[in-house]
Amino acid sequence: MSVLQYQLHAHESVHYADQCLWMHAQSDWQVAVPDLPLIQAHHLLPAYQRLAAAGMPRPPLSVLLAEHTPALQILHHFVPLISHLHGAPRQQFLATLNHVGNDQRLRVHLHRTNAERAPAQWLRLCVTLQLTCCFWARPDILATVLASQPTFAFFVNQTDYLQAGGVGGGCYLPSTHTIMLVTDRLCEGYRTTVPSISPLLHELGHLLDGTCMRQNGWNHPRGELPNMTLPQRKAWYRAKQHEVTTYQYWQAHHDASQIPFGHPYVFQTDGEFLAGYWELFWRSPRLLQQHVPELYAVLHEYVQFDVQRNQPADYTGYHVANQQSYANGERHWPCHMQWLTCE
Repeated sequence: MSVLQYQLHAHESVHYADQCLWMHAQSDWQVAVPDLPLIQAHHLLPAYQRLAAAGMPRPPLSVLLAEHTPALQILHHFVPLISHLHGAPRQQFLATLNHVGNDQRLRVHLHRTNAERAPAQWLRLCVTLQLTCCFWARPDILATVLASQPTFAFFVNQTDYLQAGGVGGGCYLPSTHTIMLVTDRLCEGYRTTVPSISPLLHELGHLLDGTCMRQNGWNHPRGELPNMTLPQRKAWYRAKQHEVTTYQYWQAHHDASQIPFGHPYVFQTDGEFLAGYWELFWRSPRLLQQHVPELYAVLHEYVQFDVQRNQPADYTGYHVANQQSYANGERHWPCHMQWLTCE
């Protein structure tokens, strides 16, 4: 029987065939997780069935194990920050994780026609991990978000998602304060050794924008974050203006030597700008600090901890794709951004 080391294979997919779970063309395997007994493949079958019923038929090993037993050693793959926290900060993180996971104001729903099986625990755990990772050092922001009673609506497949009013690969509805996603998209960023694409993070940026809208009684989201101080808001808008000006210059001159850090897509609206750069901040913090230090600095101060410890290595895919889009003169997304000062 093959023994797979979790650290080496966490990102690889598991699938079901011939009444067995398969990895590396093998059905007779077990996985070794530090400080846990060996876990045999057939013991993971109930967890796999819950994930498959929820729309995740080929989950990464990390997701499958987190569904089976969300031990801290497994969660390190999703939140590397945990490995760098010790003493009181570590206890604070774990206490916050437990608090968020049990807060009933955080509404996580799975929409499917066949509801015979128990819903996958991974759905709520993934949302809880994401919120805790972002705001464990800012309980005031976390309290504001939870008080807004956000909803995370997940769908088993794209057809159900579109029929329910979903748009594109994921969306946020300000009217109901709801994020909508196809469940399998929660696995995307964990199919690589370095956490990568995160539609949940992107849509969380929109939800934070919507939280700020509700907090201030505005009629429309303005591309702002809740609980920002006035100096932080001013710094945010200065950095935002710089990036928008750079994008507008590129639109007029196609000068590839002066391009913004974000993809043309994020300059459509103030909300897309916030969501796009929020995701970049968490997935590519070093690159963001290098290219847009003012924007990185204000977000760093906002969350009040070193996000680069949470992401041991930058995901470079976005940066490479963004640069190529400008170099190739790809589609010009019209810029309808209107909230460019905090006055």
